[in-house]
Amino acid sequence: MNDRAAVLVGDRWGIIDRTGQWILSPEFKNIRSFQEGVAAAQDGDRWGFLGPTGKWVIPPQYRLAWSFAEGLAAVETEKGWGYIDTKGEWRISPRFFWTLTFSDGIAVVESNHKSGYITKTGEWVVKPKFDSALEFRQGVAAVRVDADERGFGGHWGFIDRQGHWAIRPIYGDVYSFSDGFARVCVGGDRCGFIYR
Repeated sequence: MNDRAAVLVGDRWGIIDRTGQWILSPEFKNIRSFQEGVAAAQDGDRWGFLGPTGKWVIPPQYRLAWSFAEGLAAVETEKGWGYIDTKGEWRISPRFFWTLTFSDGIAVVESNHKSGYITKTGEWVVKPKFDSALEFRQGVAAVRVDADERGFGGHWGFIDRQGHWAIRPIYGDVYSFSDGFARVCVGGDRCGFIYR
């Protein structure tokens, strides 16, 4: 929502409207930005979702929560990460070690120490085989392969939605594409941009 903003005062977050008036005074440990009409907020050690008036629309019950994207939010329970809709109903049951938000209709999830991609119904688009992975942007996603047993090193490249290499893994570090460009690094601090 463009007319609400989370504001930090001291060590507590609140919500203001476009005129700077408090909708909700600073009382939360953390509040994410409003996405799709709600904001993930932390109350004590649990996360839930606040509506535009500052009232809970999904009560705090999750260990952690990401913002809504494409109608779903990733939330963590004691069973793992899964996805809920804006009513708090499970759309993908909690079973993953780690997740990101949906982007381009699919989301990164980690299962058995490898990252892959799922649809909004929880079906695998690209099975987990990468050491690290970022969200899809502009039809490709950055993924890392060949990391050591501690998760260090390896090389980054970009895959398409079928899991095929769009740009081979030759980079030490990468950022997702934006406006046709992605920042990439080789040899540590030698960085530049590639165009897709």
